[in-house]
Amino acid sequence: MSDTFRDWIASHRIDGLPSSRALEHPFFDLALSEARAMPRRHLIRELRLLPKIGDKSSRIILDALGPA
Repeated sequence: MSDTFRDWIASHRIDGLPSSRALEHPFFDLALSEARAMPRRHLIRELRLLPKIGDKSSRIILDALGPA
């Protein structure tokens, strides 16, 4: 299992996740452990700033990451 946020998202085949093009953004190079440790408010803000990542995709990602 890879440890980047991008690989983790790609491995979770959930409807509504961002397209592979959206996942090319450098933010998704973040280590999964860093994404999980990041304060939820900060992660939400970062996801909203990304191009081609909508509110639905952000919610799906946050729900899949588990509790804050």
